[in-house]
Order: sequence, then C-alpha cells, then structure tokens
Amino acid sequence: MLAEVSSHQIHVGECSYSAISRMELLGFHGITRVEESLIRQKLDRLTYLPLTGNIEDVVIDLRQTRKIKLPDAIIAATALCSCMLD
Repeated sequence: MLAEVSSHQIHVGECSYSAISRMELLGFHGITRVEESLIRQKLDRLTYLPLTGNIEDVVIDLRQTRKIKLPDAIIAATALCSCMLD
C-alpha cells in the first residue's frame, strides 16, 4: 500500500477525513487561534466524512474482534466504509 501511495500523485479532491480526526485536530489542548484557523483552512479543502450508522456498526465489530482504541476504530471504520482501503 505504501509503495502504491508513494508512486501515485494524490490530489486534494481525493482526500477526506473522519469526524474523529477533525475532533482530534481542533480539540488539541492549547491550540492557538492561528493554528486553528490554519487547520480549518486545510480541512475545508478535503471531504468531510460524518459518522453514520454503518460506520458505527463497523466500529462495534472492530472493537469486539480486536483490541483497538475507540478513536482508532472510528478512523478505521470510516476508511473501510468509504472504500478508501482495498
């Protein structure tokens, strides 16, 4: 996967982020207004992927079958449900 990504030109329109990624980036303790503004500008260029019932079901399955933290499970489930991982 890394070799494929490294050899592929990634366009901003192909990139997206999960709800948990947004919360982790913007909810950082001590973030300055300048940093927050910069992060928001960058995120505005990407596709936002909200939580859905299907993502919640995949999170539950991941947590039941693997030892994985909730935020990591949400990010993984979002990617899986969005066909970002093959």
